[in-house]
Amino acid sequence: YYGKCAFCAHCYPNKERRNKRPEQVYNALNSLSKKYNTPYFSFNDECIEPYCMKTFSKLIKMNNDNIKWYTFARFEKELDYSTLKTLREGGCKILMFGLESANENVLQRMKKGISLPIVKRILGDCSKLGISIRLGVLVGFPGETKEESEVTLEFLKENNSLLDQNFFAPPISRYKLLHDSAINNKYSEFKIKILDPPPDEDLERDQHFIIDLGMNLKESELQYQKYVGFFINNFHAYKKMPDNKAHIFLYKNYFDEGGLS
Repeated sequence: YYGKCAFCAHCYPNKERRNKRPEQVYNALNSLSKKYNTPYFSFNDECIEPYCMKTFSKLIKMNNDNIKWYTFARFEKELDYSTLKTLREGGCKILMFGLESANENVLQRMKKGISLPIVKRILGDCSKLGISIRLGVLVGFPGETKEESEVTLEFLKENNSLLDQNFFAPPISRYKLLHDSAINNKYSEFKIKILDPPPDEDLERDQHFIIDLGMNLKESELQYQKYVGFFINNFHAYKKMPDNKAHIFLYKNYFDEGGLS
């Protein structure tokens, strides 16, 4: 429903989006839970509107259903403490957010549409409520300087107490120029030069390129490795979490139910 981030290509193969009503989502969860005898659900959606999550969470709580779920979401002001509490009571275990950067200039170039004060408030609320966080970070967006990237590391360091909870997961991504991303038709604006792909990579989804602004590809790779080292050295949860988000979700459930210590 947002679909404006310059780096993202998820919304482009299917530009026509059709939302299910929250009541339909609830009915589907309930039906599938009974059919497959499972309480565990992952939403295959890049982000679900807060209103939808809140509504079907109320239905889960009202009907006392044993349904546990996790999903991608955006840092939005509508995710206030009351709404997040409703989500937690309605079975939400993990919310997966894309921070990407904590530098305001980079966020604006990305067209990310998030506010850092709201990010910090949501992180704090989730920590209080026991909702685990998966926080995506993107390194090397076109034009990003090393100094701007360092701002993100400082933000993560300053908010360590909110993030370094059990089952915290920070997927770190190197920037890739995808064929169907919004930036695809704005190469000159971002000072990107497209290179011809090797013969055996002509059908690859991402493109070879060089950048005239910010970090070059080698510098971005070094910064990426610095991020990895930073998380290993500063976040105890990062070192013991599996890479697969579904596995993290299941571990989180077992832990909350007393199955892990």
